[in-house]
Amino acid sequence: MPSLPHRSLRFSLLPFALLACLGAAVALFVPPVRAQSHPALGSGAASFLLPNAQSLAIEVLDPSPEPGKRVRLRLRSNNYRIPIERATVRWLVDGEEVGSGVSRLEQEVVLPDRVGEVTLAAEATLPDGRILTARRTLPLAKIVLVWEGTGYTFPTYAGRARAVKQGSVAAHAFAIVEEDGKRLPPEQLLFRWKVVGTSLPSQKGLGLASVRFASGRFGIPYTIYVEVVTPRGRSFTKSVTIRPRKPHLLFYERHPLLGIRYDRFLNPLVTTRDRLEIVAEPMYFRAESRTDPNLVYEWEHNGAFTKVKGPALSLQAQSEDRPIRASLALTVWHRKSVQQEEHTTYEAVFARRR
Repeated sequence: MPSLPHRSLRFSLLPFALLACLGAAVALFVPPVRAQSHPALGSGAASFLLPNAQSLAIEVLDPSPEPGKRVRLRLRSNNYRIPIERATVRWLVDGEEVGSGVSRLEQEVVLPDRVGEVTLAAEATLPDGRILTARRTLPLAKIVLVWEGTGYTFPTYAGRARAVKQGSVAAHAFAIVEEDGKRLPPEQLLFRWKVVGTSLPSQKGLGLASVRFASGRFGIPYTIYVEVVTPRGRSFTKSVTIRPRKPHLLFYERHPLLGIRYDRFLNPLVTTRDRLEIVAEPMYFRAESRTDPNLVYEWEHNGAFTKVKGPALSLQAQSEDRPIRASLALTVWHRKSVQQEEHTTYEAVFARRR
């Protein structure tokens, strides 16, 4: 019976002995942590590979980085035990140093002006001598978003039609995207469109690079967003803010031989002929032509309303005592789009012949 306590003591120490043996075996077969060079930091740079390989991370503060543009980066620690606030940080883009300093946890860099991928890296030297690194591969693509209003413009107009209240806008996205070293055609890209500031539904589809949206009913600014998604799920975004404006009225002379003189816009218009015809162009109205039945014209000549209800007004010199000045005013509005209305004035002068 006296031997029983010694036997129980031996059995109680047995688990600790097994754990000690297991620890010795692990120490024999697991190699120690050693400093190794990081490929993103160039030659001569070393970093300690800690058990948590994601101790540091690089954040891109700009939501839509573009090739050739400036972007702000931030170095963040995922472990509260790693004090990077007093670390000396080196920033690298594609292996080239672009900035360094103590506590430089943010850095502004210029991205390469090309599509594809760019490697961002940061090396943080802690006060105790440890060196930690973070690396991130950032895909780059060029997305160009263009738009124009779909209202009326005269045939030779070469500018971009403005967006007007209760009108519509056509938008197109030109996407230059590479994946696995190959440029992707639009048919392989998913386009997601949405308009912020209106109640319009979003649109999406493969190859849907062009869309058409109605402008805001109340004429407040709105933003068009397009997201381009590759077959591997990488996404790129672009946006543009549109501020609807009022339509515009332009006046041109209709010459008896040359037709409408779109090549000259004069206010006042001076002529030596006895008869003059003025044509009004209702720019950016929701109309197919200046004679659209939804457009209403109201002319005034020298303060008196005329009976003319169309876009052209004829003037006749009523006296041989020159010059004679004709003061014109025109109001145009849309029958269905009540917010599309414009009023402007114009002057024509019948000059004396020499």
